[in-house]
Parts: sequence; C-alpha cells; structure tokens
Amino acid sequence: MPRVVRPLRLMLLLVLLSGCDTPFSAARARLLTAEKLHAISRHDDLDHMLYQGSDAEYDYFFRLELFNERSYKVRRGEIKGLKRVPLGGVVIDSKDRRIRTISE
Repeated sequence: MPRVVRPLRLMLLLVLLSGCDTPFSAARARLLTAEKLHAISRHDDLDHMLYQGSDAEYDYFFRLELFNERSYKVRRGEIKGLKRVPLGGVVIDSKDRRIRTISE
C-alpha cells in the first residue's frame, strides 16, 4: 500500500469514530428557546439539527456536527407548525432520506 494512503485511511477512521460517540439523551437535553435553537442551527453540510420527538412538556432535538453532538429541548408550543410525534417515534428512511414516523 502506498505511504500516502495509510495515513489518509487512519485519519478517516479517526474522524468516523470520533464523530458519533454521543447519542441523543432526553434526560441530558439542554433547555433552549425556539429562537436560540434556530440561531445555533447553521444549516451547512456539517451541521444537522434532527427532531427526535415530543413529550407532554418539550419538543426534543439532536444537533450533529463534525466533532460535537448535543441534545436540546424547547418548551412545547414555542415552535409553530411542527408535526409532533411521540419521543422515540421518528425514523429516517435510508432510501429517500425522508423523515417518517413509526406509524407511517
């Protein structure tokens, strides 16, 4: 194997392993306002905000960045037009990348 390929493969492996180590946690979710949640969402290719579901009090979100993942919650009712599903009821369809609920 060429000398250049080995370090590149090692760097790629380290990035992949370090990028996904913190799963979503409703218990550790940080409380934000809807405005603050929108402000921290940069909407670029390396930053994704995923809706995780809702309970009686909060809407939960998980923010994925290259080296940072965090769980957030917003008081229910602050985000208008959100199609709410029970917490844990959201799945992402790998075929068309459409977010679906467990009931679909």
